[in-house]
Amino acid sequence: MESLKSFVFSLASILLIVLGQPLQFISTAAQTNQLTAGSSIIPTQYLTSSSGLFAFGFCNVDPSINPQKLILAIWFDFGASNCSNKTVVWFARDPTSKSAVIATNRSVLILDDSTRLSLVDGQATLWSPSQQFGSTLMLLDSGNLQLIAAGRGGVSWESFHHPTHALLPGQNMTNSSGIYLLSTNTDMDFSAGRFTLIVQDDDNIVMYMRDPNQISSLAGNAGDPYWNSQTWHSGQVPTIVFDDSGNLFYNDSLNGYKNLTTKRPPSSAQSYYHYAALDPDGTVRVYAHQKNITDGIAWEVVSMFPADGCSRMTKYSIQSICGPNAYCKVSSSKGQRINCECPYGYVFLDEQHEYRGCGPNYVPGPLRSIRLYIIIGVLAISFVTSVTYTLWQGYASKKAKRMRLSAGLRTFTQRELKRATKGFKVLLGEGGFGKVYKGEVSYPQPANIAVKKLIKSDEHSERDFENEVQSIGQIHHKNLVRMIGYCKEGAHRMLVFEYMQGGTLADFVFQSERPPWSFLAEAAIGIAKGLEYLHEGCKSQIIHCDIKPDNILFDDKHTARITDFGIAKLLGDQKTQHTITTVAGTVPYVAPEWFGGVGKVDSKVDVYSFGVVLLEMICCKKVTGGQMLNQQGALTDLVNMIESGRAELLVQGESEALADMESVERFMRVAIWCLQKDPSTRPRISKVVQMLEGTMEVNPLPEPPRPPSFSAILPPSSGSA
Repeated sequence: MESLKSFVFSLASILLIVLGQPLQFISTAAQTNQLTAGSSIIPTQYLTSSSGLFAFGFCNVDPSINPQKLILAIWFDFGASNCSNKTVVWFARDPTSKSAVIATNRSVLILDDSTRLSLVDGQATLWSPSQQFGSTLMLLDSGNLQLIAAGRGGVSWESFHHPTHALLPGQNMTNSSGIYLLSTNTDMDFSAGRFTLIVQDDDNIVMYMRDPNQISSLAGNAGDPYWNSQTWHSGQVPTIVFDDSGNLFYNDSLNGYKNLTTKRPPSSAQSYYHYAALDPDGTVRVYAHQKNITDGIAWEVVSMFPADGCSRMTKYSIQSICGPNAYCKVSSSKGQRINCECPYGYVFLDEQHEYRGCGPNYVPGPLRSIRLYIIIGVLAISFVTSVTYTLWQGYASKKAKRMRLSAGLRTFTQRELKRATKGFKVLLGEGGFGKVYKGEVSYPQPANIAVKKLIKSDEHSERDFENEVQSIGQIHHKNLVRMIGYCKEGAHRMLVFEYMQGGTLADFVFQSERPPWSFLAEAAIGIAKGLEYLHEGCKSQIIHCDIKPDNILFDDKHTARITDFGIAKLLGDQKTQHTITTVAGTVPYVAPEWFGGVGKVDSKVDVYSFGVVLLEMICCKKVTGGQMLNQQGALTDLVNMIESGRAELLVQGESEALADMESVERFMRVAIWCLQKDPSTRPRISKVVQMLEGTMEVNPLPEPPRPPSFSAILPPSSGSA
């Protein structure tokens, strides 16, 4: 017996010696901001940032419910000793379920001697940051947790690059793999919620509703977000930025920045702590907490988005955030959460997660009663089915057509657009089938718009409307005016575009003072690139059919944008030619084949129109009355002017053009090639772009044939000068 006691005593002594060093580190873990290789943290210890503002460790967010249920998290600490009732801003997340990793009182976070960071429970590894290695784990005053690999290039992993449901000042989001915000189920339940915020690979920032039953998917209905930034395929990857003043915005190198929330004054960075979170109700809110006050002051909501309440309009439907069989109420108080409620006879499917919807609340009765209910139900369903079947056939086809038209666009009501334009007050312009008015909308962010209101509702204008919605609604390019939405309500047909405040090309080239040659050259290349995207960059080729100076707009950065797709011909599988029944376009920009009775046109009609526009840009004079440049005579004389070295006569008075006659003559040669009567002789628009940019040599001018005079291609009824 004595020998057994001696053995136990000796074993205990050995254990104390062996375990002494790790325990010494753990006992001081709460006073340090870093964990070094060979050390660990257990649930009673944590790291703090140098300022004491943030803490990292094991967190029991609601001890009253389950004191054994812990998460590994970062929280605002304010110098306190635990995370109960604290604001969690990051947590270790399971890569499959997207929920917080659940730890226990037996769990340990280890940074072992091999510099691998792991959360373990017994023999099981609960979480490890993407197999990254580092010799030091450090919590910064920014709230960023970094795993630092000394001698391996610095930071190997950091929490700022792996956000969960919240952002801290200085933390940005791009379309890098694995970066997204996902709401939690509730403020106390850190399992995956129903809402996501993602920067997609197509450059669009979107918010989706998830299907809780599809744990691996971040989008419940991919391609059908309830909010988006409308930055598809801009070529400029947007970045979501959360700055020190609590401003949440996105920016790219092309468009600058746009606020997602109400702008905060710069002084707020010195007075308040901030964080932003995608809350359980699908709304992103920015919170502020006054500095130097840690007791009695709660976090205050200072801004939020989107602010459209219970119903979230998507391109296919209105999605309720409360789930099936539920309805919601919005408080009038700023920042209040949306409340879900069940109708009479229904209860929440999960009392703890009200955003998952409601189900019937009944107790099963005797079997005979159940049979009776089944019989009645079957009869009722049969009756309803027989009555509605015929109606559904027509409805389904109309709905499918409506869904095709609305792809990627916002649907406006006539009342919304009347209010946005203040009763269609400011007229911007008037075309062949509609007038354009200036307006302003506040969603998804304040912006000026241009509303094209169709003035006719016959079959021809209806076809124009559908052509334009299908054409411009699916394309996004820096040299094309972007469509925002449309209205198709009763007899009302309207198209909504982004507003171009820089005016039209006609405003520049048909004035007494010539614009600089560099401006014209850049605009010409931009127009050609816009057409190149329509002809060769879209899934289905799009022919504009009405290229003219009035349909070339400029944004606030003087970038040329093509607009007015009202008579565009959207080609399906037959990409080279399209049958026409009416002449489209504006004289004298119309290609000869429109009047030749051939019955078919292709993208070369746009090349011809571009040639006319290009000559007008070079000469800064308008083609009218079947002649160009008045005394200069027919267009064919341009060939002789170039070949005889007299091209400078067309740009007299413009010193920049006279100093760069090589590019002026190159542009003139390109224009003449575009104006060939035979469409097969004209170059493709992609070749036009290369020739304008000087990356492809312009072929010698053809002889014969020479470009015809404008009088030769005008219809007889138009007359000629």
